[in-house]
Amino acid sequence: MIQVERLTKRYGDRLAVNELSFIARDGAVTGFVGPNGAGKSTTLRCIAGLDTPDAGTAHIDGQSYDRLLRPMTVLGAMLDPAWVHPGRTASAHLRWICAASSIAKQRCEEVLNLTGLTNVANDRVSSFSLGMRQRLGLAVSLIGDPKHLILDEPLNGLDPEGVRWMRTFLRAAAADGKCIVVSSHLLTELQLVADDVVLIAQGTLLDQAPVTDLVSRTGGTAATLRIEGAAGTAARVLREAGWCVTDGGDHLSVSGGGDFDDIGRACHSAGVAVLELSRQVHTLEDAVLGLTQDHVEYVSGGGQR
Repeated sequence: MIQVERLTKRYGDRLAVNELSFIARDGAVTGFVGPNGAGKSTTLRCIAGLDTPDAGTAHIDGQSYDRLLRPMTVLGAMLDPAWVHPGRTASAHLRWICAASSIAKQRCEEVLNLTGLTNVANDRVSSFSLGMRQRLGLAVSLIGDPKHLILDEPLNGLDPEGVRWMRTFLRAAAADGKCIVVSSHLLTELQLVADDVVLIAQGTLLDQAPVTDLVSRTGGTAATLRIEGAAGTAARVLREAGWCVTDGGDHLSVSGGGDFDDIGRACHSAGVAVLELSRQVHTLEDAVLGLTQDHVEYVSGGGQR
């Protein structure tokens, strides 16, 4: 289990993380999400012992990273795959990490095989694509076969096969009892793999919940309605029934807190012929954008708030 409690970190006058608390449980993938500048990377660096908090704690099974006797066997971290020396080969890079951490050399071959890098093990890292560097970064995090993993944007640069492989790997690792924290802006992919989500903005916690609970709690009911004429009648009837209706020309977008079937019933009672009624699925992306809309520091097209 990874437990962050009232974690606070400043860089000069900038408060990056402000009394942040959350728990990532064993046997689960925890999505760690928020807008740019929310404090996600800073928090992960504090967990991994790369930054020292000004206040609060970040513990792995009850201990801070600097108190772990063999840290790479407890916590694996992939925070910046670009830090590898470009002149080294993948195999050489992993071998010196094994030597520095008193890990058996054969583990290098195992993680190279696991991450699909066996055929390029003796190639210099300078020749690697971004996706290959991501795989090497994951190999490093797995070198000690740790119980806990923290991964910052692990899907960046991966091709479709690599994304599917990563998704399968994360689910299998969680099923094996590992505690996994994944920070990512690719919320559609994250929804497919995460059990829980921790949402932060401007260094503070906005929400923590199972993914399904967060999505359903913030979603309500939404549908697209295509009718045969009488669009004005349908819109009026649905608004009178308490629905929010947007006219899209050849269709109506309907949202609200009622039951999905009530949309069709309302139209039928008004004599409106419904040609198509489809449910709009609320997503993790919808939930996160809705909860963070007043906490975004950098706004597209509008600069910095």
